[in-house]
Amino acid sequence: MQTLNEYIKDTEDLVSIKLDQHRNKLITVDMIITAFTAALAIVTAISGIFGMNLTSGLEEVGGWVGAQCHHVCTQVPKNVDMP
Repeated sequence: MQTLNEYIKDTEDLVSIKLDQHRNKLITVDMIITAFTAALAIVTAISGIFGMNLTSGLEEVGGWVGAQCHHVCTQVPKNVDMP
């Protein structure tokens, strides 16, 4: 009877280890996808900033693009909820 209990305990430990391994793989994939998405969002934001064809007079003001990039890079991440 004791041998059977040890066998069950070992099996439970093995299943737990396998589940942990799969969970870690999923977490790794999730982190890679999240990093890729963040990089893509940054590139898209910068493209959007430089791709605006507005004729409002702001294009004549020096330093406006740099200020806008600074705002996007410093203020927008503060508004994003991180898990």
